[in-house]
Amino acid sequence: EDGYYTDGITAFKIPADYKITEHEANGLTYFRVVNDSYYTDENITIASEHNKQLSQREFLQYVEAWTDAELEETSHTDEYHEKTMDGKHMHYHCIHYDTYGVYWELAVISDPDIDKNFLVSIYTQEPENTLYFFANNVKFE
Repeated sequence: EDGYYTDGITAFKIPADYKITEHEANGLTYFRVVNDSYYTDENITIASEHNKQLSQREFLQYVEAWTDAELEETSHTDEYHEKTMDGKHMHYHCIHYDTYGVYWELAVISDPDIDKNFLVSIYTQEPENTLYFFANNVKFE
């Protein structure tokens, strides 16, 4: 469909005025997404994988692996929750780095009937806005 991209595991749409670049590291294909129409502090990374639906413990291992070690030393608050939306299951973790006024959101979205996960990591000053766009527009192939 128009505006959708795929890595062969999931298909996802990016917001209008955003650009996407594909990268590879350690056997993982991931995408960087940026808003090219105006200056923004958003930093978005997307990846997909074959895996079963995650437990909370397994999800927290993702959080630990994706955490920016330099920011971990600064004052922060965090929240975690799970929810189901449009038949997709989402693990969500948000850390607010008080010193910088920045939020880091990590979400893993999965379809309970398909062994695939969609990961989205966003550094932003406006939590949940962009994340929910991706969550609502991901398709599991």
